[in-house]
Amino acid sequence: MRSWVERLAPYTWWAVLALSFGVLTVAANLGLSSTAAYLIAKAAQHPSTILLLWVPIVGVRAFGTSRGVFRYGDRYFSHDVTFRLLKDLRVRLYQALEPLSLVRWRQYLSGDLLTRFSADVETLQNAYLGLLSPTLIAVGGILIAAGIGWVVAPAIGLSLLILLTLVGFWVPWIMYRVTDQNARELVTRRAVLASRWVDWIYGLADLLMLNQDGAALQWHDHYQKEWQALVRRINRLKGWVAGLNEGLNHLIAWAILALAADLALHHRISGVEVSVAVFLALASFEAIRPLPGAFQMSGQVLSANQRIEEITRQPVPARRITWQPDNRPPAVDLLHVSYRYREQDPWIFNEADLSLAPAGVTVLIGESGAGKSSLVQLLTGQVSPSAGQIVVNGHPLENADPDAWLKRLAVVNQHPHIFDTTLRQNLLLARPDASEADLWQALAQVELAEWARQLPEGLDSPVGDHGQSLSGGQRKRLALARVLLKRDTTLWILDEPTEGLDLPLAQQVMRLVLTAGEGKTVLWISHDMSYAELVDRVVELAEGRFREIRTARPPQSVSVHG
Repeated sequence: MRSWVERLAPYTWWAVLALSFGVLTVAANLGLSSTAAYLIAKAAQHPSTILLLWVPIVGVRAFGTSRGVFRYGDRYFSHDVTFRLLKDLRVRLYQALEPLSLVRWRQYLSGDLLTRFSADVETLQNAYLGLLSPTLIAVGGILIAAGIGWVVAPAIGLSLLILLTLVGFWVPWIMYRVTDQNARELVTRRAVLASRWVDWIYGLADLLMLNQDGAALQWHDHYQKEWQALVRRINRLKGWVAGLNEGLNHLIAWAILALAADLALHHRISGVEVSVAVFLALASFEAIRPLPGAFQMSGQVLSANQRIEEITRQPVPARRITWQPDNRPPAVDLLHVSYRYREQDPWIFNEADLSLAPAGVTVLIGESGAGKSSLVQLLTGQVSPSAGQIVVNGHPLENADPDAWLKRLAVVNQHPHIFDTTLRQNLLLARPDASEADLWQALAQVELAEWARQLPEGLDSPVGDHGQSLSGGQRKRLALARVLLKRDTTLWILDEPTEGLDLPLAQQVMRLVLTAGEGKTVLWISHDMSYAELVDRVVELAEGRFREIRTARPPQSVSVHG
C-alpha cells in the first residue's frame, strides 16, 4: 500500500482537514453524551438554582450543533479526497497502459482490463474512505475518550484506553486474518467472471454457430454459484463480526459501570460522574464501530491494489528521441528486420529488407498469417523489431518522437474501430474542425456519399456498437474516409481497405484514394493481385521475407531486397 499512500501525498492537507473533521465529529459526540449525562443526573438532584445547569445546557446545544457541522465537513472533504484519488488513479492507469507495446497488452484479456479500470479502481476508493480514515479517526476517538475518562477518574480513562483498543483493533485484526483469503479470492473471481462475459458477448455468434452456448451458460452457472457462495460466506462472517463487536462494546459499558460504581462506593467519584462515565463508554463506540468492516475489506483493497500495480509498475523502455518527423513524404527502409511475438514463437520476419521511396505506392500481398498486420504494427511503432532496424528518412524510427510520428501516419487497420456514435462523430475523429463539405467530400471519395444521404438522419445517423449497422465493406471505407480527412499526413498504411467490395467498386475506390494520396508514401496491403496495374510496385510477403513481383507498370519509386 506504500504506492497508494504516495498517491495521497499531493492531497495531504485535504486529507488532514478531512481527518480533523472526522475526529472533531467523534469528539463532539463524546462531549454531547458526557454533558447530557451530567445534565440529566445533576437535574435529578434538584439543584438549588437553575444557574448550576446553565453551562451544561449550553454545552449540550453547542456539541449537538457542532456535531452536525463537523459530520458534514468530514463527509465533504473525505469524499473530495477520494474522488481526486480515483481521478488520478484512472489517469495514471491509462498513462501506464498507453505506452506499453502490443506484446505486453496481449497478456491482459479485455474483460480483465475493464475490471481493473472499473471494479478494482472502485474497490480502491475504500483504501482511504473505508480503511485509512476510519482507522485514524478511531485512534483519535479512543484517545479523546480516554482523556475525558481520565478527568473523571484515572482508572476509568486507563480502562477505556485498554478496552477500546482491544475491541477496536485486536478483534477486527483476528477476523481480518480469517477473511483475508476469501476477500482476495472474491476480487480474482470477479475479474475472471467479467473477462468471460466480455469474451462471450463478442463471441456470441461463434458460440451459437458451434452450438457451444449451452456449455458456456453451464460454466457460468457453476462459476456464478461458487462466486455467490463466496459472497455469502464473507457476508456471514461480516454479520458475526458485527454482532460480536456490538456485544463486546456493550460489555465495555458494563465494565465501566462496575468500575465507576466501585469508585463511587469508595467515595472517589460522585453519582453524577458514574452516569458520565457510562454514557462516555457508550458514545465511544462510534469511534470503533467502523473498524471491523474496515479490516475485513482490507483484503479486497490490497488485492485490487496489487492488480492495479501490475500495470502501473510495468517498466516502460526508455526512448531516446533524436529527431522530429517533418512534412516530407518519408523514405522507409526495413534493414535486416527480424520479429516474433515471443522467444518460443516462430519468426514472422526473418532478416527481411524492404525499401519504400518517398511518394511511392506499393501493394503488399500475402496469405493470411504471413505477417502483413505485424508489418503495420512495426511501422506504426506499436512493436519494435527483435533484430534489425527500421529507418525513416535516414533516421532510426526508434529515435523518432512517437507523437510526432503518429501525426504523420494515416492507418486503416485490418479491423478498424468504429465508435458507437454517429457517422459524423466517427469522421470528426480524424479532423475535429472539418466542415460539412469536407465530410461529404471524404465520403464521396470512398463511394459512401449516396448511401449516407439515404440514411434517416444523414451524417447524424448512429452506426451502432463497432459499426454493427454497417457492412464490413462500409466499415473499411468509413475508416478510409477518416484517412482522407486527416491533415499533415505523409505515410498512408492501408490494410485491406477495400475488403468486402466487388472488384470494379474496389478498383474505383482505389483510384479515388490514390488520387487523393498523390505526394504521399502509400503502402496498400491486400491479399491478391487485382490492383497490380494501378500501382508502382507489387511486393509479396512469404516465409518471413519480401519478394518483388513484376507489374504492368514499371518500377518507379519502390525497391525491395530480400
